[in-house]
Amino acid sequence: EVMGHAHGEHFKKKILFLLEERRSILFKHISGLTHERLDEVSQAHYQYFKKVNPILEKEVAATAFAVGINPFELIQAGGYTDLLDVLGSGSSVDVSECSIAINPIGGYMAGTWDSHPSAIEGLILLKRTPSNSDVKTLALTTAGWPAQQGVNNYGIAFSITNLTPRDTIFNGINYISANAIMSMSKSIDHFLNFAKRTSFCSGHSYLLLDSQGKGCSIETNGQKIIYKTLSKKHVMTNHYQLAPLLDDNSNYPYLSGSEARYDEMEKISDDFTSPKTFTENMSQSNFVNKKKRDEISMTCASFFIIPGKKELYFSKGPALGKEMSKMTLK
Repeated sequence: EVMGHAHGEHFKKKILFLLEERRSILFKHISGLTHERLDEVSQAHYQYFKKVNPILEKEVAATAFAVGINPFELIQAGGYTDLLDVLGSGSSVDVSECSIAINPIGGYMAGTWDSHPSAIEGLILLKRTPSNSDVKTLALTTAGWPAQQGVNNYGIAFSITNLTPRDTIFNGINYISANAIMSMSKSIDHFLNFAKRTSFCSGHSYLLLDSQGKGCSIETNGQKIIYKTLSKKHVMTNHYQLAPLLDDNSNYPYLSGSEARYDEMEKISDDFTSPKTFTENMSQSNFVNKKKRDEISMTCASFFIIPGKKELYFSKGPALGKEMSKMTLK
C-alpha cells in the first residue's frame, strides 16, 4: 500500500492526463455511452480484480487514493480497450496494436507497444519491490498500473497483444489487471493455472517466456481461453492464431493490417539476435514500427527482454536504430 501510494503521488499528473484522454476516446467511439454506464462497467471490472487478487488490489487502490480518484477510474485510464470491446460490443476502432516475437531458443522476447499516441505521455518504467511479496518486477507500463510488459526476478518475461473478439462479458477481469497478476507469476504454469480458472472480459494474447527457454501463448475471449507451449519462435500481432480458433477475427476492423504486421515481424525477427540488431531491423519496418503521431495508433515503446539475465532494453516511441536504454533487475 505504501508503494502504491508513492506511485500515485509521483505520477499524479500523468494519471489524470491519461484518465481524461481515455475517457474522451471512449465517449467519442461508443454511441450513447453515459458516465453512469462507464462507471458501472469499470466498477465491475475492478471488483473482479479485487476478488481474484485482493493483495495486489490494495496497492492499486492506494495509487488511486493518492491521485484523488476512485480505484475503478484506473481501469478507465489503463484498461480502456477492454471497455471499448465490452461497452461497444466490438468497437469499430482499435487503438492498441502490438507486435511481439518470442524466441525460446534465442532467449528473448521483443516487440512494440502500440496504442493511442496519448499513451506516450503516460508511459513509465516502473521497478516494484513490494514488501508483501518476494516477486520483484521491472516493467514498462502506463502510470497508475503495476505492469504492462517486462520481467520479474523469477526470470519470467511477459507481454500482451490486443484481440477483438465477438464474445465479451460484463463480469470478468480487465487485461490491465491480468497484466499485473502475470507480472507477479513465479512460473509460466502459475499464470496459466490462473488463466484457466479466470473469466476474461474480452480478448488478449498473454505471452510469457522463462529463463529456461520455455514460452507460452494464451489467447482469451469473453468465454474461454486457449494456450500453446512454445519451444520455437512465435510471432503475435492482433488477430487470433491458435488452433482451434476461439474467434474468427470478424469483429476486428484492421485484420489486414494485423496480418501485414505479422508477416513482416515473422520475416525480420529472424535477424533479431540482440537489442542492437532488433532496433536496427525495426527501423526499416514498413508495418510493425508505427512512427506517425497523427494516426489513431502509433508505437509508444519498443522493447527487448532477456529473461535469463533479467534485462529490459527499451526505447520510448518507435525503434529508430539507435541504442536502447538498458535496465537490469537485481
